[in-house]
Amino acid sequence: MTRLSIGAGVSAAVLIWGAGGAWGMSDGFTPPEGYYAPAVYDGTPDSLRQSLNSIIRGHTIRSYASARQSLAILDADPANPSNVILTYNGASVSGTWDSGVTWNREHTWPRSRGVGDNGPDFSDLHALRPCNPGINSSRGNKPFGLASAEYWDPTMAVSPIDFRGEMARAMFYMDIRYDGSESNTVDLRVVNGFPGTNQMGDLFYMLDWHYEEQPSWAERRRNHLIYSFDDNPFYAQGNRNPFIDRPEFVWALWGTEPNNSQISIAGAGVQPDGSSEQTVDLGRFVMADSLEDAFVHTVEIQKTGHTPTSYLVEAFGDAYSSVHGIPGTVGRDNRQAEVEVALWSSAPGPLLGEVTIRNTDLTSAGMGLGSADADDVVTLLGEGVWSSAASFEPTPNQTTLTLDLGTLSRSLDTQMVSAPIFNAGGNSEQTAGLLLTGIDAFGDVAFFTVSDLPDQPIAGGGFVVVDVITDLSGPTGVYEVMYAISNADESIPGAMEGMPLMLTVTVEIELSDCPADLTGDGAVNLADLNLVLANFGTASGATLGTGDANGDGAVDLADLNIVLASFGSTCP
Repeated sequence: MTRLSIGAGVSAAVLIWGAGGAWGMSDGFTPPEGYYAPAVYDGTPDSLRQSLNSIIRGHTIRSYASARQSLAILDADPANPSNVILTYNGASVSGTWDSGVTWNREHTWPRSRGVGDNGPDFSDLHALRPCNPGINSSRGNKPFGLASAEYWDPTMAVSPIDFRGEMARAMFYMDIRYDGSESNTVDLRVVNGFPGTNQMGDLFYMLDWHYEEQPSWAERRRNHLIYSFDDNPFYAQGNRNPFIDRPEFVWALWGTEPNNSQISIAGAGVQPDGSSEQTVDLGRFVMADSLEDAFVHTVEIQKTGHTPTSYLVEAFGDAYSSVHGIPGTVGRDNRQAEVEVALWSSAPGPLLGEVTIRNTDLTSAGMGLGSADADDVVTLLGEGVWSSAASFEPTPNQTTLTLDLGTLSRSLDTQMVSAPIFNAGGNSEQTAGLLLTGIDAFGDVAFFTVSDLPDQPIAGGGFVVVDVITDLSGPTGVYEVMYAISNADESIPGAMEGMPLMLTVTVEIELSDCPADLTGDGAVNLADLNLVLANFGTASGATLGTGDANGDGAVDLADLNIVLASFGSTCP
């Protein structure tokens, strides 16, 4: 069925499974529970830097040579897994290694800016990407930034993908992972402005990129595959990029001031602690058969304050969200964002759920700001019903019906036949009302007339009757009409369009027992003869009552002879 948009101020959509995350659960790329438990932030960047380094260092070192195969997995094109997505220009090309002709291995932190030739940093998959060889050469060792031609914008004008946030997080990872304490490595640092020895920049732009372009599905998948030996046994290196999993670490490490952001529900009153609440009563609404197609309500959230921040959405009870447990980010200054939520259950009836939106930043400029910004809560309630089910039988899925009237005489004038239409979804408390929204006719429509459709919805378990009247006065022959009856749920949130019902009516019209009695008065007399003479020569399409005695569609000599042959007789 097709989801409809119903009602002012209520939005609906069809969710695409896997586009961001499964409803009500993570997308499968979240870190294992407790992975970041050792991360310590005591108000100083050094404590967090050291604890994060201890979590992600000591990874399994894969060879630089093996990156020819591993990058084909990590950066596979979701639309064509045999291809890879190249960094910077976003091109999809064959993932098969051809000695660097189609793509080569790009050190996103350039070797000339501190990455050694023998240490773990040289082959670290978090910073290696497939790249067009010409573009790789053009980039050279330019730092990331936009200030001048000396910098490199990681998102090229031709790219369908934005790599800015992704590259920023890769640089942040390298800064934390490599502190110079291991052999064959140096202390790598991200800095503001143009970088010096063993440095990368420009931090000013990378901070904004991180918050403007939050981790995508592809980036989260890549991070997971670098970590997971279960899902990538031959090429995983067993550590994660913390800034993909926990975007809030960035401001605690490189932020320029305590975080003064505040997240609230748009239009709701904000308390001094930064909390806000909203109750959304969907009333009676249509539940989808499965959670993947659930009716969506959009919660508008407002971010104020000039510092960027990150947030986390969690759903409880009968509430679900496609971004449950997946971190989001918002940039500097006042912003608005949308969070899609849904109510769903495996059975109809009253539903209740709660969605919390938490500002996850670790620093605060005061009460109700940053880490001191209290949670925002959306309470969702409503009565879920199943979608209606249009059917020609009391049971669902009977969407076609053929009514054959057989062979009927032209003398009968008209014949009526009736077709029941049921709302077979269940009883009225569990099922949305069924609206019959329109009818389209195909075939010999001139010989059939269909009754008007009801204006009111058909309750669950109820039915209506549609009548079709057949005109039998036409020429002899076989006639057929097909009616496509469109239908939908009653006008409540989540309403869906149903499959059209297809009603077919057929009839064969034959001559009457007394074809010469054209007036139908029981006798063949002067009135019948005058009827033939008055319409003599009429083209095809003549009907009963115009002198067409033999039903061949024309009034001609054959009809005159039929009347003359029976002239003066009576009809039974």
